[in-house]
Amino acid sequence: MRVLFCVDNTDISYKIIEKGLSFINKKCEIDLLNVFDLSTIKGFLSNKDLDKLNLKESSLDFLKKLEEHLKEKGGNVKKSFVEEGKPANVILELIGKDVYDLVIMGSHSKKMIEKWIGSVSRRVVSKSWIPVLIVKVNGDYEIVNNKYLLAIDGSLYSYNAIKKSIEILDYTNSCNKILTVKPGLESLPLEIVSDKEWLQRALGKQDEIAEATLKEADEIIKDKIKIDDKVTLDGDSALKILEFACKDNIDLIILGSHGREGVSELLLGSISKRVLDNSSCSVLIVPDKQLYISGIKRHTKK
Repeated sequence: MRVLFCVDNTDISYKIIEKGLSFINKKCEIDLLNVFDLSTIKGFLSNKDLDKLNLKESSLDFLKKLEEHLKEKGGNVKKSFVEEGKPANVILELIGKDVYDLVIMGSHSKKMIEKWIGSVSRRVVSKSWIPVLIVKVNGDYEIVNNKYLLAIDGSLYSYNAIKKSIEILDYTNSCNKILTVKPGLESLPLEIVSDKEWLQRALGKQDEIAEATLKEADEIIKDKIKIDDKVTLDGDSALKILEFACKDNIDLIILGSHGREGVSELLLGSISKRVLDNSSCSVLIVPDKQLYISGIKRHTKK
């Protein structure tokens, strides 16, 4: 499996590297990428001043240090390289070359998370047909729990997320929990809520669906990974995922997506967007498998 690990020129990249590496299968081959964008400062500096900055050289020097750090931590680094351009455009172009199986990006501090999710990360996630891991580092936070939360909803997309996560992640010593959320009473029509008999039938059906969802997940997982707990909650899906992750000190949330372009703008406006924007822990978004394949085909036809 080939991983594109995206970093910047800040010292927090060391923590992002360590944390990101702790999640993934150690057999993964890693390419380390730094993208610098001159367009943001070209209007303020002359070409002579830009030359003095030597942004590419300084980026390469810093990237080499990050590469050595990654190797020291056990990362299987194949190459590191610097590109110039709009970060999201560069990353998406590299994804389109059908080389990578996973993209890892970092964010740090709530302000920075909002900035990333509002721009680079959101664009990459919304257009990517391969899984994207957003690594979040908040202050001096370190992984101490090694807890993974697989959030499923009974769709093929969430089951595909389980399958892909088994290939991508290191489940060796992790504590793994599955969460499914049943719709709350507010999601039911007033006619059903006001009729006790209908309400009991509707709630009973929701219980059946939740049970079937967890059973199907068991079939997919079988003996591949160990599941420590299976949880069913009621209410708003995004809110319940976030609350559970916070309360249980989850390190990584795994979600499937089903947009027309990976995680669609519509989906990013609901569950995935809210989880990405508000989660203090890292998030792995896995697009639908068929979209993954068709996305590559679309690109190669161009």
